[in-house]
Amino acid sequence: MQTGFHHSRKRIVLEVGAIIAFLAAVVWGVLALAGTLAAAALPIIPTSADSKLGEALYPLLAPEANRCKNPEPAAFVNALAKPLVDALGETPYAFEFVVVADETPNAFALPGGKVAVHMGLLSFAQTPDEVAGVLAHEISHATGRHTMRNIAEGLGGTAALGMLLGWVDLSTIAAPALALSQKAYSRDLERDADAEGRALLLRARMDPWGMSEFFQRLKDQHGDALPPAILSTHPDPGDRAQAAASGPEPDGPLRALPALPRGLKCETDAAEAAATE
Repeated sequence: MQTGFHHSRKRIVLEVGAIIAFLAAVVWGVLALAGTLAAAALPIIPTSADSKLGEALYPLLAPEANRCKNPEPAAFVNALAKPLVDALGETPYAFEFVVVADETPNAFALPGGKVAVHMGLLSFAQTPDEVAGVLAHEISHATGRHTMRNIAEGLGGTAALGMLLGWVDLSTIAAPALALSQKAYSRDLERDADAEGRALLLRARMDPWGMSEFFQRLKDQHGDALPPAILSTHPDPGDRAQAAASGPEPDGPLRALPALPRGLKCETDAAEAAATE
């Protein structure tokens, strides 16, 4: 009897463990499927959801305190961005560009067309064509709804359905959406933004070589600090440089771009003086 009792207890433990594992697999599968279905539903979620969510995320990711007080960096960025936005043609998004006090050579786009450019990007770039290439890439993330895809996948089918039907208050999901908006894009989405951005540069009559040169210098100067392509969600910058360089050539005269200003700072001299008083 004692032996039989031990065998029964062991069997019960195994059976309970199997049931828990099965239920966990079912829950995981449902959540994974929900994310997949949410991403698949993205084309029928109105673009107004992008704009509303972008408005909710904007003060969190580009707070007023971090925006450059000196108007000159933003004036330069907007001068480059205008022909790119014009080349989009009719678009449901109201694009807005801001420069923030961050020394990393980067920029990011929020759903709905709000784009933040790091001051470090303007310092790192050597030509206005390089900055234009990054702007075209970020604009393409917005028009391709790549951040919305990340958010929809992360929040799942219920939230996507709510965005579709309009019964989800987008401001209430800003907190979880904030983390998802900072999630790295997949390699495919990055390549898509590169390709669409390059095509946009051509439509705006801008030199697409600037995009290639930016990626190549990023590789040359920061290559040791970047993870190998196989371990990174981002394609290797060297590969991206080659892809940007191998596309179609401009078929007409290129647009004259404003010179890349040097020595710009986020604060005006007056603001810096006031801060030290």
